[in-house]
Amino acid sequence: MRTPNTPVSVYFAAGISVHRRNDMFRDAMQHVEQRCMKDGMSSVRTNCFYPYGTIDEIPASRQIRFVAKQAVTVGLDIYRQASNTVGGQALYNDIQQFYDPKEDGDIVLIGHSGGGIASYKAAQLLNDSGYPIMRVFMVGAPEIPICASCQDKVLAIEHGGRWGDWISRSAFHWFHPAKVRVRLPIRGGHPHYFCSKSKDENNVSNMEKVMEFIFGWLQGDKDIVYNGVNT
Repeated sequence: MRTPNTPVSVYFAAGISVHRRNDMFRDAMQHVEQRCMKDGMSSVRTNCFYPYGTIDEIPASRQIRFVAKQAVTVGLDIYRQASNTVGGQALYNDIQQFYDPKEDGDIVLIGHSGGGIASYKAAQLLNDSGYPIMRVFMVGAPEIPICASCQDKVLAIEHGGRWGDWISRSAFHWFHPAKVRVRLPIRGGHPHYFCSKSKDENNVSNMEKVMEFIFGWLQGDKDIVYNGVNT
């Protein structure tokens, strides 16, 4: 259970085929800051990273090829050792530059899609370097084996609709997956986990559902039940 005086740094990592200008984590980052303030936490720091790059500066004629290359890179990162990954190493370097060990406290990584792969791989590198990794949330990310040293830190979140999210059902399914894998009833598909405009009949947005689950785990509520979905 966290105490109000414990600082925390929450880092979001995007996947592929994203525009930096769309600022996909903006509302989630604001939600984190507001929620931490409401809960009386003295210090929270947020930032978002793009370990596989963005398509903002890519000409339209080259975007399909660029995204295909990103997808191949993510696929290879799934099977590579953390130190040899593109996304994991890029995110690790970004966090090293941004993180202040004297003030920023525990680290929480939240990665969407390919960003979930990068977050897990970066967490391995950060953990091995002595950084205080608290949790890694892989949101809509492919299911992959989780090493023994990270088994108690990695949680997976996926779309719990009728057809689910095919991205999160790809890759490995049998060897040491995340111990906790929750399926949340979100509206829309794979790109919409952090959408604050997609709301259910109770006017609760996808972003709120995802972030409330995350806060439940950060606060130690491991028996959280969301809309009948037991984690």
